[in-house]
Amino acid sequence: ALATVVSIAWFLPKAFAGYRFTWNAKPTLFASMARYSFKNYLVSFLLQLPSLAVPVLVINTSFGATGAGVAYVGSMMAWVVVVIPAAVSRSLLAEASHDAENMPHHIRRAIIFSFLLISAPLVILVSIGPMLLGLLFGPVYQQLGSGMLIWMSVGGIPTVFFATYVSLKRVKHEMRSLTMIAAIVSLASLGLGVMFLNAWGLEGLAIGMLVGQLIGAVWSLPEIMKLMRSTQPHL
Repeated sequence: ALATVVSIAWFLPKAFAGYRFTWNAKPTLFASMARYSFKNYLVSFLLQLPSLAVPVLVINTSFGATGAGVAYVGSMMAWVVVVIPAAVSRSLLAEASHDAENMPHHIRRAIIFSFLLISAPLVILVSIGPMLLGLLFGPVYQQLGSGMLIWMSVGGIPTVFFATYVSLKRVKHEMRSLTMIAAIVSLASLGLGVMFLNAWGLEGLAIGMLVGQLIGAVWSLPEIMKLMRSTQPHL
């Protein structure tokens, strides 16, 4: 906030001769921005909720604090894969916001680029991730967290499609439907994760969350494919 005030009062007048700050915002514009920002924040919270809840879910089971630590470390290592399509989708949001006519091109490029970027860390984590757990954190982490690490890393694949879908919905300002599917994916990931955790341990937790991500990907694909085949503007 302080940087904004200093920029308006000092830097802009220095950079642009004759510049003078004028308040020209309409209340309706603020209301629209507030609604969009709130829904956007809610979507982001819902999508992050499963990963944030992992240690809490585990610590209240027979795995206790040790299992919670293993789950946290495994999820953070797998996050290296999952965060890539999320970051690429933000670039898609920026590009598509000002260039709707090339929406199919931006979608195709974002998906291809995401798969290229996740391929190396995905292969590394699936192939030698368990060994890295043992070397860095000890045999207990390797024994309890190997399966979880592998399944959570694989979750980066459906995330490519769902993250792309999330950005498309944000570009089109279809926040109500996006909030709905974000809630469904989040609740499915948490519900199935808890169910499978009780049945199969930490590996089951990861499988449940992967199923939740697959639900999001399956939901996303029809609209993504439709837009990729289209040549018309969508904004």
